[in-house]
Amino acid sequence: MISTIGAGTLLPSQVFSDVGLLSMKAIAIRTGQQRQKGPGKFHSITTVACDKCDAQYVISHKRKLRASPTIAAAQAEELKMLLAEDHQPKARREHPDLVEFD
Repeated sequence: MISTIGAGTLLPSQVFSDVGLLSMKAIAIRTGQQRQKGPGKFHSITTVACDKCDAQYVISHKRKLRASPTIAAAQAEELKMLLAEDHQPKARREHPDLVEFD
């Protein structure tokens, strides 16, 4: 499951603080924006670009595991689908600044 935060989508039931960010296991943060920053204790695993507009995201994990690249590859595919949906005529929304992976 993906939760999004930032310019594009904000889930009304979510309130994020530094404590909330630290409870996440994996996040993707859009590069070049100033609204959301990742916590310092996360490990950058991979970078993903939107196929339509080249928006860049860095996928980071709370703990770096041997399986992290494999997990991040699956998360990258999930993120690319979410980003592609943002460009669909019915959606037409901005990309989020932060994406949380469960």
